[in-house]
Amino acid sequence: MAYGAGLRHSAACTDVAVVDVDMVIVLQIFYHMALLSEMEMNGGIMEPSSSPPVQPEASLEDTLPPNFRTKAQTTTTPSLQVLDFLKHDLAIGRLEDALPYLWMVGRPLPPRPLNKQLVLDRKIIPTTDASLHLVWTSRKIFLKPLPECMMLNALYQDLYVKPSEERGHILGFLHTYIALVPTKLDFDLAVEHKLMPSSYEWMRWKRLVHRFLQEYPNNDIYPHLHTRYVYGELRLSRLNKVYRFRLGHWLHGYSTLTGHTRYVDLLVDHLSVITASTIYIVVVLNAMQVALSTKILATNMAFQRACYGFAVFSIISPIIAFTVLVGILAAMVVANLQRTLNMQQKRFEALGIEPGGKGRQAKRKDITQSA
Repeated sequence: MAYGAGLRHSAACTDVAVVDVDMVIVLQIFYHMALLSEMEMNGGIMEPSSSPPVQPEASLEDTLPPNFRTKAQTTTTPSLQVLDFLKHDLAIGRLEDALPYLWMVGRPLPPRPLNKQLVLDRKIIPTTDASLHLVWTSRKIFLKPLPECMMLNALYQDLYVKPSEERGHILGFLHTYIALVPTKLDFDLAVEHKLMPSSYEWMRWKRLVHRFLQEYPNNDIYPHLHTRYVYGELRLSRLNKVYRFRLGHWLHGYSTLTGHTRYVDLLVDHLSVITASTIYIVVVLNAMQVALSTKILATNMAFQRACYGFAVFSIISPIIAFTVLVGILAAMVVANLQRTLNMQQKRFEALGIEPGGKGRQAKRKDITQSA
């Protein structure tokens, strides 16, 4: 009897163990199913479950700067109407005048990715001036950071689909960043150089780009772009030539922010050219002197006249070049002084400030005392 009871007890324990194993297997299956569902993202993209949770999207007010400067150089708070804000923020300013000549300045191609800009040994310089966006010069390129409000999904229809006056600028600006940031490496470079906020995530950027390219596939975007954004990178040296010789801004060229900030720097740069030219002239004069010592050219009157003319030129040309350079510097000093005085007068009139130092409050105080 005891032996039979022991067998029944052993069989019961075996059944319990089998049930426990089955439960463990079922729990593991449910765990892996939950893990797979957690890893599944939009578009079939898989991310590990250990990735940080998706942060809630910021509001429009949180993405706007605390203030910005108007054309009248007045500091004010940005409008909560996103189109009004982007109208000022993406304004290309003086570049509007050069639109007919952009074919001389750049190519109608998207800009190269950020990693290739570094391969070309260009330093990425962030700027808030949209007129300098994608303008490049020797070993540097200016890039305006992507406004954070343009990344909000809640504003996608208003910014990129609905017709508006600023739609060409908005579409064009985002299109440049789609070309600049095609890979995770470029995205990390954009965040590193403060072109995108550090809180913005790679997956959000991929979804925004995917949605945008579905809306405007292939080259369908170009008819909707502003003329500026049909062209990608613009060469600063050619922009300066356009502004000096076609538009008449011969002193400062395209932008005062990218030129010489001191007269000494301008003088040194041009003196280096004069010095190099003088060295070449000395080499030619030495060659002529050697040639005149030969029997063939010593009696050649045409060659002697050429040597005489070039010798006179070598004496006069450095003097003329230095005189012209000093004249240009003097003209720049006078023009900048006149420009500063005119700007100060207009600024004081706009602010209600007298050159003597009295402002509106002083005027009101005088009026109150006289009353």
